[in-house]
Amino acid sequence: MALTQEDGILIHAKALSSRFKKGAAKEAEGYALKLLNSGDNEGHAVWLKVSEQIKKLRKDIRELKKDDKKVKDSLKA
Repeated sequence: MALTQEDGILIHAKALSSRFKKGAAKEAEGYALKLLNSGDNEGHAVWLKVSEQIKKLRKDIRELKKDDKKVKDSLKA
């Protein structure tokens, strides 16, 4: 089965999130800038998508933690 570009973006977003935690989006943006400076506009655009995916993953995690806290609090009541 061949991977799509979206699959690759998600894989890289998860890997960077795991390695760099809160700094992952900045890492992806830094790499995007390096690619832009080297003339790789397509690579730049892809790595900006990786950064956006990282931000989405982090937001989803924050929302899950909030939901988990609400459930725990309701069980205590």
